[in-house]
Amino acid sequence: MAFIHDHLEQTYSFLERDFNSHKLVISINSGGGALNFPQFGGHGFAMSLVSCATLDYLNFIIYGGPLKGGTGPRFKQLINDKTYFDFGQNVSYEEFYLLIRNGLMHQLYPKNIAMGHDLTSTSILRRSGNDVILDPLFLYQQVLIGFRKFLDHLYTLSPPELLPFEERLMEIINTDLAQFDDHISSV
Repeated sequence: MAFIHDHLEQTYSFLERDFNSHKLVISINSGGGALNFPQFGGHGFAMSLVSCATLDYLNFIIYGGPLKGGTGPRFKQLINDKTYFDFGQNVSYEEFYLLIRNGLMHQLYPKNIAMGHDLTSTSILRRSGNDVILDPLFLYQQVLIGFRKFLDHLYTLSPPELLPFEERLMEIINTDLAQFDDHISSV
């Protein structure tokens, strides 16, 4: 098995356990319902933030491009390409990337979007009058489904076909290590 398989399987396993722990707490507390109420302890926020960070990570490995400054165009490609991820009908780049992803990653809350869970969700977003509601549980679930599809696809590739994906993963790892080394040397 290639390094990328091992690394991504471990990452997927961690995320799957994390998702299941959120799901368990939510089901114990209410059996569903709004995820941003205090009794949920930030589970909606945590699931949404981890989902967006995971998408950023996979986005670079899948599509490549510049590690810095290329997130927006890659995210647009990810939303439009249904190969791995399906976030539901009527989910636009503007809503997903600009309001949800950027809101969570930069302001720590989706911009002008509420959070809530509906047991019958078929989309990460639903509308109630003029309100847009993000379903963090459904989002995290779709991220895991897409991650698994991508992993399964990697297992079908020959070593030369796998190489670009491994090189992108190594670029992420090496960039992180260089930043860590810079930080340690400045302390």
